[in-house]
Amino acid sequence: MRAVKKPVGCAIGFGCQYILMPMIAYATALVVLSGYPSLQFGFFAVGCSPGGGQSNMYTILLGGNIDLSVTMTFFSTAAALGMMPLWITLVGQSFYTYSEEIKIPFYMIFSGLAGLIVPSAFGMLLIHYKPDWAKTCKTIVKILSLLMVAVFTWFGLYVNRYVFFLMTWYTLLAGMLLPWCGYVFAFAIATILRQDYKDSITISIETGIQNAGISIILCQFALPQPDADMTVVMPLCVMIFSSLPFLAIILYRRIRRCFCPREKDGAVIVESGETDIELERKRSSDSPQILTVFEKPVDVSDESERRFSLTLS
Repeated sequence: MRAVKKPVGCAIGFGCQYILMPMIAYATALVVLSGYPSLQFGFFAVGCSPGGGQSNMYTILLGGNIDLSVTMTFFSTAAALGMMPLWITLVGQSFYTYSEEIKIPFYMIFSGLAGLIVPSAFGMLLIHYKPDWAKTCKTIVKILSLLMVAVFTWFGLYVNRYVFFLMTWYTLLAGMLLPWCGYVFAFAIATILRQDYKDSITISIETGIQNAGISIILCQFALPQPDADMTVVMPLCVMIFSSLPFLAIILYRRIRRCFCPREKDGAVIVESGETDIELERKRSSDSPQILTVFEKPVDVSDESERRFSLTLS
């Protein structure tokens, strides 16, 4: 609810999602994929797509703001109903050389919205009526998110395994530049606009991870064969490189947790997603309560007068 009442993070994410990412995709398509119009169109379609469902899973695993993540995914998916046709009409047609009308997969966008509303409503009801259950479910959701990321990644690569034979150095380079530039620029913009660490990480994840499925269906509708099948290589390349940084971070944290356990002298290894800055703030917020015990004024006047009278007697 805080993400809706104070939608600063959502506004930053919207700008990064539908202004920054299409511009990065357009520039990369012109420079790296020059001379391949079908690949350029497929790549630009990925850049105009809303945030993907895996962004919520990575936000949970990396300790981001899951409330902001779900809110951004919902609004970016809803905005795709207007923003994708707008970008495809204004810019995408410069890559599009066919006479057929471009069809936006609206049914997939609506199904994505339904897939966000139902679990989000269930989670809100669970937090409101059964907060103890919600804490238990948080640990279970982290484990399930890790498993789902592995299963979805493997399944997507297996189904489209024929695309690996179509990959070249320029398709891999373009697939790497789009999400990684999105991560870096979105995090920098969120930090400059004074968002905290968790919100900045969340905005970065939501910006860089695109819903590749929508762009694949869009290309299947818009392009004739065999270009439609060849264009799938670009969404798949983007999907592969979108997950690599987060999988590396998760693996590093697991290894660090095994070989570098918590120390007893106060050094803390962050495991719950809290940053060192947040932990230091918590310590500083607790310290005034301790100091107030010693700062309370003690009235010693009566005691000193009694002792003084005894010495005189």
